[in-house]
Amino acid sequence: MGHAPSAAPTSYRIRLNNTPMVDTGRGCFEYPSLNNCPLVRLMMAGEDLFDIVCQQPGEQYGRTNWWALGSGAAYAYGFVPVDLLDTPHHQLPGIPRCYG
Repeated sequence: MGHAPSAAPTSYRIRLNNTPMVDTGRGCFEYPSLNNCPLVRLMMAGEDLFDIVCQQPGEQYGRTNWWALGSGAAYAYGFVPVDLLDTPHHQLPGIPRCYG
């Protein structure tokens, strides 16, 4: 997936301990949610670094319905709710949409 370079960060810190990183299986990629993505790949710790590839709107989680797709500890790959990243934004600036 090609996109223009951005000055926005592509890595964010996790805000809280026990943050779920969920799988990208069927239905999850189009509409991330804890129901559509029941397989938790990893429970991330506060201050862990999450490297983001793209973001996708899905189920409301906290103050936003945006979920970030990327990789974290132990090379796990999946979605994390943007509300659990260390950012004041509801949607991450400069990060492309994953699908649609």
